[in-house]
Amino acid sequence: MSVQIEQQGQLQEFLGILVRRKWQVLLPAFLVIALGIAAAVLVPKKFVARTQVELRPVGVSISNKEGGNAPFQIRSKNRIKKVVQEQQHREYLVLPPDQQSELIDDVQAAVKVTPATSGTQGATFVNIEYADVEQDWALKLLRALRTDWIEDVLNRDIKKVEAEQQTLLEERNKQEKELHREEELLADLRSKNNLSATQPVPGSDATRNEDPDYTRLKLNESLRDKAVGDLATIVIKIKALRTRYDELPPKLTQANVVPGVSNEAALIQVERDILAAQQELAGIKSTHSKFKIAQEKLRGLTDQRDQLSRLVTKGELQETYRENPELAPLRKEIDALELEQTTLVAMLVRLKTDITNDQTRVDELQPVYREVREHMAKIDRLQAALTVTEGDYQKKVRQVLDITGPLANPFEITEEVHTTLKPTEPNPLLILSFAVVAGLALGLTLAVVGEFSKSCFRSVGDISRVMVVPVLGTINTIVTRRQRRLSATKRIAVAVSSLVFIGTILFITWAWATNAQLLSAEVRDTIEHLRSKFR
Repeated sequence: MSVQIEQQGQLQEFLGILVRRKWQVLLPAFLVIALGIAAAVLVPKKFVARTQVELRPVGVSISNKEGGNAPFQIRSKNRIKKVVQEQQHREYLVLPPDQQSELIDDVQAAVKVTPATSGTQGATFVNIEYADVEQDWALKLLRALRTDWIEDVLNRDIKKVEAEQQTLLEERNKQEKELHREEELLADLRSKNNLSATQPVPGSDATRNEDPDYTRLKLNESLRDKAVGDLATIVIKIKALRTRYDELPPKLTQANVVPGVSNEAALIQVERDILAAQQELAGIKSTHSKFKIAQEKLRGLTDQRDQLSRLVTKGELQETYRENPELAPLRKEIDALELEQTTLVAMLVRLKTDITNDQTRVDELQPVYREVREHMAKIDRLQAALTVTEGDYQKKVRQVLDITGPLANPFEITEEVHTTLKPTEPNPLLILSFAVVAGLALGLTLAVVGEFSKSCFRSVGDISRVMVVPVLGTINTIVTRRQRRLSATKRIAVAVSSLVFIGTILFITWAWATNAQLLSAEVRDTIEHLRSKFR
């Protein structure tokens, strides 16, 4: 006949496992609790020192900027090392360099900085904490660290402004020297080229009479242009007058009645003289010296005969000629214009020479004027830059006076360095609570792992859940007397050793808390070494 197996719930099954393995749960729990008690007693207790600094937006520093940088500046490793060395911390001084660096790292980790910004006033509250097993050292270190940070920020701002002031002063002196040098160069350049100190660059709208060469050049050019125009006008007038003069007749005709004159006797005598001269000329050879004289004489007699033959020998109407009266004034006007033309030509020649000389002089001065313009432009730029630099320098001087004054300090200590009378960390109750929870969790974990880690059936219920056929019956595990004795002996040994170990931990903890002399020197040194790891 088959046996009906009563099914158990999971909770009942789990409780059954705990009952069977109660010592496997309790022993690890007691061990961890004992270690927690030891830790709560042996771990060094630290005093937490606190202070608060208000950082207002006063002076050069900006509270938001300095407040945001406060955690990095205060917890700076170099700053902490500097403060520790200045305070002559005895533990730090006896350590070798590598352990000194580790101690500085521990102090840095123990320092906490928390900035909090006030939205209404724009101020920043910086909360600084430091925890250490030595109450006096915690107060001393935190006070020195806060003072060093405040002084460093103030000195940094003062040095920054003073450095900016010195830079502006050097820049101003440099600009003044450069301006003085440019003014000397400009003065020497004007002196070498005989230029007036107030003379501007020629050719610009600002040119004045101080520039004789350029003024004379422009005047001569204007005179030349006027003379060229006048000369062209005169040439046209002369040409027109000459054309008119050529068109006028030189003489005017006039009819006159001439009475008759008898010249017959004279003509007869001239005819006789001509005949005698011809005979004389015929008797002289052409190569003779008198031949030419005789020939001239004959020619003269011939002309005289022609004149006498033209004379009126009786009364007749004869035309006479007289000078044209319009020609004289016209000729006089032409001569006057030609004289003026000659004068203008001579003046143009002179002006051309003067213009050439003046242009040469002006061309020679063009590089000088260009250099003068460059110097003057540079002087203007230097004066403008010097004005700006001088203004910035005066502002920086006032800023230095403001920042070094008492009202420029943005720091105000709102909470002095203080600590509690009793150590506040670590919390022994918190350590003990954690040990209880951890011990129970470890015991339960070992029990569950020991129960479910075996690949086998743990009860009849496990078999009935997997078997198709019904279970007919169960047979308990057969344990011999020898097996029971061995199992009991093993349990007693584990229990005794565990209790001894737990008792030892508790005794050492009690002895250290009440009278450390009950422990040996080696144990005390070991405990001190362990405690140093938690400082």
